[in-house]
Amino acid sequence: MALSLSSLQTGHTYRIRNYGEEIEFVVIDIRADTDIEAKHLQTLERFLLSEITRYGKGPDYDLREI
Repeated sequence: MALSLSSLQTGHTYRIRNYGEEIEFVVIDIRADTDIEAKHLQTLERFLLSEITRYGKGPDYDLREI
């Protein structure tokens, strides 16, 4: 069962899969507007988690702590 976005913690590492894309990231900041700033572990690019779930959650959606 996938984790809830509200259960993510700063400094922890997670793997998300959505619409065939799989990303490993570390949570940098949880913003007041409940958006989550993260850093991709392979490219070190910073992004908002809402960019990954912008089009909804696909049938393969999964979020796990690693």
